[in-house]
Amino acid sequence: MTWTRTVRAAVDWKSFDGDRIILPICARSPGAKGRNFQATVAALRGRVRHVHMILCDTLDRYNLGGDATAAKAAMDGWLSTALPQIAENFTFDLKRWDDVRDDPGFMPRLALMTELYRSSPEARQAIDRIANYYIDGAEKRADKTGLPFNRLHQAERSAVYLIEEFAGTAVYGAWHPGLPEAYWGVYVGDPQIFNRCNVIDPSVDLTLPATLPVRINRLGPAIAGEVPRAVA
Repeated sequence: MTWTRTVRAAVDWKSFDGDRIILPICARSPGAKGRNFQATVAALRGRVRHVHMILCDTLDRYNLGGDATAAKAAMDGWLSTALPQIAENFTFDLKRWDDVRDDPGFMPRLALMTELYRSSPEARQAIDRIANYYIDGAEKRADKTGLPFNRLHQAERSAVYLIEEFAGTAVYGAWHPGLPEAYWGVYVGDPQIFNRCNVIDPSVDLTLPATLPVRINRLGPAIAGEVPRAVA
């Protein structure tokens, strides 16, 4: 007899009562896979009419040795199975990460985020705290397989990834002003954190969408990663 755990997801809607949201997707994220994603769709259904999908495909090149082609192919594979679920339940539009990077506001935001990471202790600390969740997980996986693990290299790569991610997130947030994003994973809980750190060029808006955290029972809750971890 095979026992299959029922997968359920729940969204923390906070005070949001609209019917349009942003839905960022990384094809390699556990939350985007199989029954986990099906459960997320079920949790959104009934409350959400339209989703603005952001496909973070070429952003994931950092995890694939810089191979943007492989990152796009992984997203194409994800779309082949997941997009019918979206189309069945919502109206939608989608943008890829290259669309984000091509926006005129991307490069100024990327340059500013890079400088904030260098010069603002608060911005650097927030990014490093988020990175540490991923680095800790990668280190545990390496320990299990006996593979060598260079934590410093991983930290440097994660910082570059997150700097680009947050610059791009501010871009697509500006495309959909005031709309939150539904997300499972490690997220930034304070949408104004980088604006608050920015004494360099206040003309560049680094506002992030508010997050509607998704909890998936087999994975656990989304985590506001920029805050200090609780001491056990």
